[in-house]
Amino acid sequence: MSKIKIKNIQDVPYIFDVLRKKYVVLQPEEWVRQNFIHFLIEKKNFPKGRMAVEYYLKVNKNEKRSDIVIFDKELNPQIVVECKAEHVKLTNQTFEQAANYNLKLQAQYLIITNGVSTQIFERQPQSNQYKHLSEIPNYESL
Repeated sequence: MSKIKIKNIQDVPYIFDVLRKKYVVLQPEEWVRQNFIHFLIEKKNFPKGRMAVEYYLKVNKNEKRSDIVIFDKELNPQIVVECKAEHVKLTNQTFEQAANYNLKLQAQYLIITNGVSTQIFERQPQSNQYKHLSEIPNYESL
């Protein structure tokens, strides 16, 4: 994987976000998000131009931001990714958070990750239920 760039600004660590093309404060969740973005680009061949970070959406009159949204060729949301810090356990609540975002986005896939554990789910449109998958598909196979 390409080297993740980190620098200190006034004794505060920052990490370079390859999608936003700027340094952002290095928080534990941001570390997971940036590593996962690199994984998607370098190991799963997802194009940077189809990814958005902190994608704004409105859920039940509340403003929310999805950690990562990946778009298909028609620029419709295809994958919603919810990132948590490494020490945060992936629970049903984590899944529900991503699924609630997806009520609005209607993406085919949900991914939840804390950098240690990653789970992927495929939305079944006819029932609006989710099926757990064993691995993240490569971009070309979607």
